This record gives sequence, C-alpha cells and structure tokens, in this order.
Amino acid sequence: MVNGGDDTTVRVGNDSAVSLEPVENPVPESPHKTEISPYQGNGVLGAVKPDDEITYQINYMNYQTAPADIVITDTLDPNVTFVDAGDGTEENGIVTWNLSLVPAGEEGTVILKVKVNKSA
Repeated sequence: MVNGGDDTTVRVGNDSAVSLEPVENPVPESPHKTEISPYQGNGVLGAVKPDDEITYQINYMNYQTAPADIVITDTLDPNVTFVDAGDGTEENGIVTWNLSLVPAGEEGTVILKVKVNKSA
C-alpha cells in the first residue's frame, strides 16, 4: 500500500491538532492494466504503479469566530517522493502549510502531489 501521508493533521489557532484518515492506494505486485492516473475515470481509486503521480486534496476550515492561524502537516509515506505542495514546504518527509489569519468561517483546500517510488 502507498498513501499520501501516514499522519496528516490540521490545527486551527491554539486548539489541538485533529488527525485525518489516510488515503490508501493499492500497489499491485504486477499491474494487469495500464492507467494514466490513479483514478479509473469514475472517481474510484485504482492501483498505482511506480512513477505514477498522486494528487491529494486536504480540506480545512476555520470554525472559530475570529481569524486564526491554521497549520496543516502531512508525513509522507516512505514509498513516495514529494513533488509539489503549492505554498507548503517539505522537510525530511514532512509537508507543512502555515496559513496565517484565516478569516472566521473560511474554508479552503491545499494540494499535495507525490510520485510513487520505483521500490514501491
């Protein structure tokens, strides 16, 4: 199995961080068909292969009544290599987004792209 992050958390203001469920993508020992993305055209996750890129979307919301800083972290699975995280930064397999003074009630998303390692 490969997933985009073993441990993904979102923290709003000074509240405790909330852990999100990992998204897992099966890696078959010998793929039976060629896919151009990890999706099968119907929104269902399909098997991924080495060198496939996977894009993850992480949603957040400032549920507080005042602007708050939001910190999102994602610990990468050892079977993937970091590709891009927009405004996020990656260091030692941990991707972090620091969102300053997100207005009360505002929702948004961050994107994480990884590439499946050949050793997966």
